This record gives sequence, C-alpha cells and structure tokens, in this order.
Amino acid sequence: MRNLRHNRFCRQSAFAVIVLLSIAIAWTVVLQNPLECQAQASFSSLPPMTLTIVGENGTQVVLHETEIGNLPSYRAYGGFKNVLGNIKGLGYYTGVRFTTLCGLIGGMHVGDTLRVSASDNYTKDFTYSEVVLGDFVTYDPSTGVQVPHYQPLVPIMAYHYKDLNISEDNGGPLRVAIVGSEGLVTNSTYWVKWLIKMEILAGSVGGLVVPTDKVAILAYFGVYVAAVFLATIFIVARSKCFRKKQQ
Repeated sequence: MRNLRHNRFCRQSAFAVIVLLSIAIAWTVVLQNPLECQAQASFSSLPPMTLTIVGENGTQVVLHETEIGNLPSYRAYGGFKNVLGNIKGLGYYTGVRFTTLCGLIGGMHVGDTLRVSASDNYTKDFTYSEVVLGDFVTYDPSTGVQVPHYQPLVPIMAYHYKDLNISEDNGGPLRVAIVGSEGLVTNSTYWVKWLIKMEILAGSVGGLVVPTDKVAILAYFGVYVAAVFLATIFIVARSKCFRKKQQ
C-alpha cells in the first residue's frame, strides 16, 4: 500500500510538471504575439501615404499605403490637451504601434531616442520609456486635470480617426496618436501632424537589444520564473521518489 501511494505521488508530480510547463509555454506564445490577434487595415481603403523609417545603423525602410495596411493595427481611445488647456481630438484612433515600426529596423536600445518628423519640418523626440513602456503624463478628458495612469499608453502612427481616414486638415494621412485603454489624454506636443519620417538615434547605452514591447518583456520574465519554479518542483518530486525507493 505504501509503495502504491508512493508511485501515485510520483506520477501526479510528473503530471503536474507537464501541465504547468504546457500552460507556461502557451501563455508565453500569447504574450509574445499580442498584435497577431488584432485586425489589419485594408490598404485598399487607405489614401496614398509614405513613411520612411531609419534605424540607428542606417537601415532604411520606406512604407506606402499597401505595406502600412498589411501591418498589424491597434485601435484605442485618446485625445490631447493643447497649450491653452483645451481638450481636443477625443475619439478612437487606429494605426500601427511605434514598437511594431521600430521592429522593422532592428528595434530600440535602452537609452535610444525616436525622432519623428512632419512634412512641415516639425520634429518631436520620444524616449525609450515613452515608446516601449508607454510612460506619459496624462490628463482627465473631462476636466483637463493631471491624473495618473495605471495602464501603459500606446503611441501609434495613426491613419484612422473615428474609423475614417485622417484628412490633411486633421493632420493626415498619417499622424501620431497616444492612445490607451483608460481613455486619458496627453500633451498635444506629442501628436505630430503630417508624419513622414521616424528615425532611431543611438543613445549612450549600446550592446544588448531588448524587446520593443512591454508585454514581451513581461513574457520573458514570466518564462524565466516559470522555468525556475517548474524545475524546483521536478527536482523535489524526483528526490522524494528516489528516497522512497531507497527505503
């Protein structure tokens, strides 16, 4: 009877390890491919547009409406607070994440800067923390009062506003939008109109390239923790089984 319980314990331990490992792998796959679950725009509905993306090593990619329409899209709510304190541009925006675009030319390093340029020569610099971690100052859309955000903001290259093409009068066909799940607004200085170019400028920290998506960072960390946990369970279970056999 004792040996029977012992064998059953060993089998249950091994089964638990397999189940937990399967869950960890499945969870990682979902986390590392979040954009694949989102709808893609139909490039046939997009007007003529061009965006040039330049990596820190000089790699250059030129995107037109066809390529842009085939990239994974992201849709969320946002708006901006202008220099007069007025809230403008509230609504749903659809476009391509900055992190997706950066990934086309090798991604960002910690410490890099992403400079976006408009057709009127206006430029705006985004930090790694803003692009990858979604760290922006946010305001209540009703009052304009600064409030904290509990979910990361998502900077996107937007081509739709309220599910319609963005007109030139509204800063299109491409413009920057800072959107998120909490419906907060950000400073208008980030919302660059008439976007035509994005360029990664090398920062002071070189070498290791880290994931350009906060979700991917969490996925890597989660896999590491899960692997250590599962390995510990397996070693303990095997040790108990070995000691039982020796008795």
